[in-house]
Amino acid sequence: MVNLKVIGTTLGQWVLICFVFLVLQFIGTVVCRLTEFNNWNDSFWTCYTLLIDIGTQTGLPADATPTDKLVSVVRIPALAATLI
Repeated sequence: MVNLKVIGTTLGQWVLICFVFLVLQFIGTVVCRLTEFNNWNDSFWTCYTLLIDIGTQTGLPADATPTDKLVSVVRIPALAATLI
């Protein structure tokens, strides 16, 4: 067995982060398309904006109730297929 120690390098970590992002983007786009949107373009951009900037996209103020925050934490992963 070859031990490459790829994830232990800066390049390996960037590759892993990009790979995980692309997988989540793909899954999220498919989930959005199947559940909420009529076309792939809207699904892709909705998923992308939720993955990149969740706080701004939910529109929740800093003083939102804990219930509102919990709903956004549960809904966004379901919509964007991310783990929080």
